[in-house]
Amino acid sequence: MLHLGKRTFFSSGILSLFILLQVIILFPSRVEGRIINLGGSLDFSYGHIRTTQNARRDETSFIQQRYNLHNFGEIFDPRIGTFLVNGTFLTQDSKTKQSSLDQNFEFHDYSFALNLLPYISPFSLYYQRVNRANDNQVAVNNQITIRDRVTTIGGNWSLSVPRLPRLSLSYNQSELESTDDSTRLPNSLSRFFNLESSGRVRETTLIARYQFNTTDVARLSSGVQKVQGNAFNLTTESRLSSKLFLNTYSRLANRGGGNATGVTFAQERGLGASVFYTPSVLWDTHARIDYSETPGGTNATDLKRFTTFWSGSYRPTNELDMVLSARYFQFDVNDARTTSPYLDYHVNYRPFFGFSTGYGSSIGNTMTSGSGSEVDTLFHRHRTFVNYSRSLEILRYTSSYALSYGVSDTKQKGPGSPSDERSTDLMNTLSLGVENTRIRIVHVALAYTFNHVERRSRTVQDLEDQRSHVIQVNADSSYFRGIFLEEDRLQLQSTASLTHIDGFGPSGVTLLLDGRGTYYFLGGGTASLGWTHQDYPGGFFLETDVFSEEVRWTSWYGNATVTLGIRGSQTRGPDGRSLDRDTLASTSTLAYRIGKFRFNLDHQWSTDRSSGVEYGSQSIFARASRSF
Repeated sequence: MLHLGKRTFFSSGILSLFILLQVIILFPSRVEGRIINLGGSLDFSYGHIRTTQNARRDETSFIQQRYNLHNFGEIFDPRIGTFLVNGTFLTQDSKTKQSSLDQNFEFHDYSFALNLLPYISPFSLYYQRVNRANDNQVAVNNQITIRDRVTTIGGNWSLSVPRLPRLSLSYNQSELESTDDSTRLPNSLSRFFNLESSGRVRETTLIARYQFNTTDVARLSSGVQKVQGNAFNLTTESRLSSKLFLNTYSRLANRGGGNATGVTFAQERGLGASVFYTPSVLWDTHARIDYSETPGGTNATDLKRFTTFWSGSYRPTNELDMVLSARYFQFDVNDARTTSPYLDYHVNYRPFFGFSTGYGSSIGNTMTSGSGSEVDTLFHRHRTFVNYSRSLEILRYTSSYALSYGVSDTKQKGPGSPSDERSTDLMNTLSLGVENTRIRIVHVALAYTFNHVERRSRTVQDLEDQRSHVIQVNADSSYFRGIFLEEDRLQLQSTASLTHIDGFGPSGVTLLLDGRGTYYFLGGGTASLGWTHQDYPGGFFLETDVFSEEVRWTSWYGNATVTLGIRGSQTRGPDGRSLDRDTLASTSTLAYRIGKFRFNLDHQWSTDRSSGVEYGSQSIFARASRSF
């Protein structure tokens, strides 16, 4: 068993309570509002859940109680410090009839926080104890008990003095103990320490950080195993001139002892630097270099990573801008190395409003070598686009064209008979659209897209070209208002999409139709109907029709809010069996508030019938709470 000096904490708590009682007795006028500011909440919940699957039925019911009490105040004077005390108690009793499961769960949470000298040199301490207990009665003579507790202590301190580096210290310690059976949940103790300091030397800001982590885990076979790690970080931010900035970083982290993922640092050594140069609004440049390595070992992989990056942008006019960037990447995994240089150029031109065009080109090479084999891939891609849009008095037109061409050459060397591969990809895309801008009754948008793809490869069977045509129509209207009542309104939406593909891929015609209408009435009611039809090419998906309905009503009566809703959907397929599905669900909620008292009642019911199997569920939740 691992201990944290519980007697010391208990003695400190008794001493603090004695001092507090003395203050209350000797200085009663300073107690109210300065030391005693009580608050909290009481919460009671009840739930009943019933699930059915054909003839099988399961029922679960639970009762939950939650009590919370907290107090905050000042330590004589706010300049000296403040404190916060919090306590939470939760218990839940649940029973399941079908599986004969009886569960009793308890949760206790106590915490204390102290903040001292907030204006001079902030210093804070905190302590938390969480007790959890879960008793499961899974059979008549089979009871499983799980009890554990988590104890956390910590502190933070910072010091800021003019002309001296800023200093910050923090410490956290957490212990997990299994109080009923240590063989099922081994005890563990984690400690974390952080030291950070920052200062400024002329135009350079330095930030240094040291971190230490250690975890003790009680192993069943070999006692206590210690896992620890150290990490050091140094960051600099320099303003070399009004136009030149330099940032650097370095990191060193190691790990010792056993292995425990998530509780310590990874082995790492790394450093890097970034330069930003902005001489004018016409052009700027940025460069970065990074190196890191993770040393391997007997059961680990040795990793090394090196990257460099440079980019520059030039904007001679408001209508023209250009960007050029380069990158080099090297990655070593044990004896395998991957290198990849890459260069990219892009230019944009906007001669007048509504029109834009651009061109881009990129080239790169990726080579992987190791274990006597080598794979070398050279790739380059070129792209261009033209966009134009214009708005008239009642219509808006949009059009665009994009062209891209890419080539990839792969050469392989090594044992066996590796084969080379060359692939090309040429794609043309044309899009046209029109919509009305002066909307009175209905808004309609029409769009057409044509796409042509030519894809070739030597090592696989040549693919035929692909041509696709997509026609889409969207229409919506909010014109209909005051149909039956003065404030009601009807919103209509519909979409139609037709896709025709020739060549590789899902060749054939795909049709999508969707329409729905929503009616808003009496300020809190909605009623909606929807229909979706999907027809895919043969061999991919089956044709389906989905119908949906929903009615929802929300009303306010003084301090009470009532919400009623029901929704359903029906899915129909071509064969009348495999895709058919019917769902129906209803929701009823009642929320009542008077002063600080809140009462909530929620009832949900649903049924789902598919492939001859019917699922059903029904739940009732009631909650009463009061805060003070």
